[in-house]
Amino acid sequence: MRNDDNERRRDPNRAARLSQWHRLLIEQLLHGEFEDRLDALVEHPALAVPERTFLQAQLAKQRGDDEAASRLIREFLIKLPGHGEFLAFAQEISA
Repeated sequence: MRNDDNERRRDPNRAARLSQWHRLLIEQLLHGEFEDRLDALVEHPALAVPERTFLQAQLAKQRGDDEAASRLIREFLIKLPGHGEFLAFAQEISA
């Protein structure tokens, strides 16, 4: 394993920063000329399943698809019930 990988695994704030970065991308690209990039991003295999699911739910919410956002969050919380950021988002969207 490379040293970069070890650093990433030890950084407890990595997930929160990545999630914040994704929120910024959604805000900047949604309803604009490059919105199609968001569709590619939320399906990208380089994202781990939790980040991808969370990003998909956030994008669905921003696009007004509350049902899809709620479904994605509920499905994920069944797998990881104590995930704080997902729980907060679930409460935010009343999922």
